[in-house]
Amino acid sequence: MERVHSEDGRLWHANYRAILAKINQPNVPITTVSAYIISAHIGVAVNWIRTDDPTPPQEMAAQLTQLTTAVLTSYGLDFATLFKLA
Repeated sequence: MERVHSEDGRLWHANYRAILAKINQPNVPITTVSAYIISAHIGVAVNWIRTDDPTPPQEMAAQLTQLTTAVLTSYGLDFATLFKLA
């Protein structure tokens, strides 16, 4: 099971890198930005499960979206822009 999670993580990381690579960000490498976003999502999900957090999945997803949007906004991006680049 760990191997599957590891492979899934690499796939998500590769997808973010492919999308973000189309954006010129000279001050922070794209690999760092994608690793940051993916690690944040995984960390929040693991914490949510381990602590038996009562937050409903839809609300947790909304919170992650809000946090990720803040990161992307700092680069002048939004989700609509990202998916147009894909």
